Amino acid sequence: MSSPEGEVTNQQVHELLKNVLDKNIEIKPEIIDNKMAITQEIHELRKDFNVELSKLKPENKDLRDENKELRRNKLEVVFRRLRKFNIIIYGLKGSNRRNDIKHALQVFNQTLNVPCTDRDLRDFYRVGTAVEERVGPFLIEIISYQLKLDIFANVKKLKGSGLYIANDYNSSDYGN
Repeated sequence: MSSPEGEVTNQQVHELLKNVLDKNIEIKPEIIDNKMAITQEIHELRKDFNVELSKLKPENKDLRDENKELRRNKLEVVFRRLRKFNIIIYGLKGSNRRNDIKHALQVFNQTLNVPCTDRDLRDFYRVGTAVEERVGPFLIEIISYQLKLDIFANVKKLKGSGLYIANDYNSSDYGN
């Protein structure tokens, strides 16, 4: 029985399948070899990756530690710069914020002979916890560093007055 042109007979399909199976049998060992080679290569890459990763972990930790130290140092520098314009007055009597600043200005202008107005002061407040018998230190942020230097140049005039003026330091400034 002949088939019309363009149609495939069962015999032809059977021969095509046989050819495909023969080719599959020929390349199957090659596929297995390739699979084993790829698996071995992946294993080697994984081993190399783990070695490199183990090298990077300490370096990463060192960099994190260094970053933390740099941040801490930068913060210390920023806080030190902020405190650069601060002075602390110990022994300044006062009952409220308005009286405190009036008394501080009186000390600067009359006792120390350093001209100063409330416009020369950026901020001022009591620090520490209040105790009934004692008055806490009074922190003043001065607008001009030169004014701060003028005040410190004249602090010797406070001797015997019960007042003491100091820089605003924290423990790291003392090397602790």
